[in-house]
Amino acid sequence: MAQSDIQARRIGKTLHNRFSQYIDQSDLNLNDPELDVKVTSRCIAAFAISHFGGTLEDSHAASAVCDRHDDNGIDAIYVNHQKELMVVVQSKFDQKGAKSIAIRELLRFKASVDDLRELRFDKFNDKVKNISQDIENAINGFDYKIVMVFAYTGRDEIAEDIKKEIKQWEETLNTQVFVDDLNDRDTYSFLFESFDMAKMTKVLKKQNTGSIDLKDVELTQYGVTNEPFKAVHGVISGDQLVEWWDQYDDILFEKNIRSGLDEKGEVNASIRKTIAENPELFWYFNNGMTVLTNRIVERKRNNPAKRDGRFDFIGSSVINGAQTLTTVAKSLKTVGEDKINQIRVPIRFVEISENDQEFSNRITRANNHQNKVTGRDFASQNKQQIRIQNEIIYEDGWSYNIHRRDVNSKKANQIDMEDALTAIVCNSKEPRLLTTLKSSRGRFFDNLNGSLYKQVFNPRVNGVYVINTVIASRVIETELKHLQDKTSKTDKKLNTIYTHGNYVLMSLIMDGLNITPQQDQLIDLSSNSRAIGQKLESIAIKVNKYLEDRYAKSYRARFFQNKEKVTEIFANKNLFV
Repeated sequence: MAQSDIQARRIGKTLHNRFSQYIDQSDLNLNDPELDVKVTSRCIAAFAISHFGGTLEDSHAASAVCDRHDDNGIDAIYVNHQKELMVVVQSKFDQKGAKSIAIRELLRFKASVDDLRELRFDKFNDKVKNISQDIENAINGFDYKIVMVFAYTGRDEIAEDIKKEIKQWEETLNTQVFVDDLNDRDTYSFLFESFDMAKMTKVLKKQNTGSIDLKDVELTQYGVTNEPFKAVHGVISGDQLVEWWDQYDDILFEKNIRSGLDEKGEVNASIRKTIAENPELFWYFNNGMTVLTNRIVERKRNNPAKRDGRFDFIGSSVINGAQTLTTVAKSLKTVGEDKINQIRVPIRFVEISENDQEFSNRITRANNHQNKVTGRDFASQNKQQIRIQNEIIYEDGWSYNIHRRDVNSKKANQIDMEDALTAIVCNSKEPRLLTTLKSSRGRFFDNLNGSLYKQVFNPRVNGVYVINTVIASRVIETELKHLQDKTSKTDKKLNTIYTHGNYVLMSLIMDGLNITPQQDQLIDLSSNSRAIGQKLESIAIKVNKYLEDRYAKSYRARFFQNKEKVTEIFANKNLFV
């Protein structure tokens, strides 16, 4: 028997033993001589979900398997809303372990994914239909990443013609969602991943290591705390974090926070920017990492006087700082070793025995549920915000709150900074501002001396102007909500215009209201709401037709966060208003 045969059968047996007890086999014939092969193929699909989907529970991964005779070529689907991720799997158990991906298999998978993208749920079985709303939310959500996995117990050499087909497929899909740089796969919304025998073996080896021992960890500026729990704190270099990631991947992370990683969020973007532009300042900008460990072992060559030392941390897991670690590690290929080596990260290791599990849970919760201080919080001290607040005080009954509140409840005449941001940006009719508001509104507060913030909040923006734009935006928002409810089940495509094009629609309506900073009286739109609703509906119908005629295969969610496409809408606004 060839080595590939042995390895394929071993992987199949391992995954069968691990997942088969959770796999739905109700549609299979127990007397079928191919029963084990079919079940093992489903177990491979579950394993792919477990690895790519951000879930460690085998039963949870197995429940995502939808493989049966009416599956339309999709063997498993899992939507992780917390990570804004959808994983779509086609699996194949090749007992000989000799074959790679065949062109007919790839084309079949492509056709199945296309049916899924087009929400043709009538082509799929009940297992898929039961999660159709989750799938639709992922397909239409512009922050979701769709990972298309072909999992098979075969060799990793993919034929060149198939590689070209995969590359073209990825580029076509990502062009349709207006990805900015097709040369950077890290920015892709649609990713194809081959999960072959070698990759499965690597993952299984990592998962079977059990307790993670971080050995010969070098810390500078370290200190030791002995009571009530032993802990070591210090500074670790970026290259050591890369080594951890290469060796252990995301099994480094505490199970209950593993699915909370957000690779596309503002935090990660900020970390990547610091690594690329100011790696020497990383320590100043980063909150650091917390690692729980079963045992701290100090090595003999430590130098407490110089506060430089080396340690072994036996049985470790990262409970806070996962974003820091993964972003540093994944930045290596884009920024190079020189910048990674300059990075210094504050870190602490807390020794927790098996008898202190309650305290371990308390540390994990406390480290992951603290309020995040954002640029929005610093904006409350900005002189423009304070001035606007003081000016609004003099308008009878109106108030302007510049501090972030945990409870989002306010009276009709209360305005907060987020209300003002939305209203002023929509009244600006500026595509750059509108798309930033839609895709990453936190950027407005990243730099209070930057152009984004100053285009919205500047000396020309007075209290009356803020109130008037908010009055208009609230009337429009109310009408938008009515139209969303009206079309939620009757016209899905038109509903996406109301949902994802809301700021563009609001801006087109506000363009006709002619609200300016020169006005010194408050407006009253209470009698105009019905007319505004009718106008909104008319514009949305025309925008919907425009997209159908020119961008039939595009994703509406991404369309309205693309500056060039929104600019195109405003350049042709006479077609809509």
